[in-house]
Amino acid sequence: MSQILEMPATEEKAELPRATAAARPALSSSGEEFHHGPAEIPMRVLLRHNKTGRFFCAENCWTTDSSQARDFHTGWWATSVAFSMDAQNLAVIYDFDDEQYNITVPVACPSKARRSAKRRSFA
Repeated sequence: MSQILEMPATEEKAELPRATAAARPALSSSGEEFHHGPAEIPMRVLLRHNKTGRFFCAENCWTTDSSQARDFHTGWWATSVAFSMDAQNLAVIYDFDDEQYNITVPVACPSKARRSAKRRSFA
């Protein structure tokens, strides 16, 4: 299930709603439907600099407090911003309320990955 987020119509800075990932039913070996975990899991998608441990807030603004970081809502948006900043040492963080479920995905800069692959193919 997807959730549509509505943006406030006013010009005041409003707190954005948190994105949620909906659990999908799975089928058991007997074909019965069952669910994994709760129906909705609060999650934020953040961008972190691996060397400093700081989280992205805005252009030229980084913070050590993840609650102050920008929520990109999707990994695609976070990765797009990372690529625009020459993605060295950056990671997309899927930040759940329960830290044991957090996921860290390193961002590889596509131009550097292609150059290193070309070097390896001719070696």
